Amino acid sequence: MSHPEYLNNNKLRQIVYLAVIIGLAALLFVEMLGFIPAALGAVTLYMLMR
Repeated sequence: MSHPEYLNNNKLRQIVYLAVIIGLAALLFVEMLGFIPAALGAVTLYMLMR
């Protein structure tokens, strides 16, 4: 615990990485919204044709 700036840098890095991952996940979710009806239709057809 003799290097508090080291701990702060690690915490800051973790927060930035987490924010980037959450941002990319949100972007992916928004971009994939158009495919949800197609995916549900494919699942429905698969279940009907089984």
